[in-house]
Amino acid sequence: MSLMIFFSNIGPNLACKIPPSQLELDLNPNPEIPFLELQHVNMEDVKKLIMNISDSKATGEDEIPVKYLKLTINTVAPIICHVINRNITTKIVPKSLKTAKITPLYKEGDRNLPSNYRLRGPIWVQEAPLYHDLYLENVGFNILRYGQRHDYWSGVPGPKKGLRHS
Repeated sequence: MSLMIFFSNIGPNLACKIPPSQLELDLNPNPEIPFLELQHVNMEDVKKLIMNISDSKATGEDEIPVKYLKLTINTVAPIICHVINRNITTKIVPKSLKTAKITPLYKEGDRNLPSNYRLRGPIWVQEAPLYHDLYLENVGFNILRYGQRHDYWSGVPGPKKGLRHS
């Protein structure tokens, strides 16, 4: 219990130490550049992701092995595509994409001191890991494309590793 209290208070404790800002946040500093809108996925994106997932990937709560998803790809892909596009249209993010499991790992010293642990995670807790992967890949691709379209990346050095579209 003390580990949970220790780690759950890290954010609020750090937030208390940050001085209040006098700056006003302008949510759209350049009205000529539109806000980011997620684009719908297509069937080929879904099929490509399914085929690229390792057969040894852990199943979700549905316990459907990846090899069976690959065997039924023509049946499953339209359903997954529809669900993701519905989430994008309604702008409702599934609860399973907002829940993660964080595990404290012992470092060294007294095992009774919470400060002798570090956090490992997040491990996303979801009913369908495949859905999670495709949804996040789509979000990443949309951010990359939006940034390129509005020249946001020109001053950022190096490749944008987390935002490449495969």
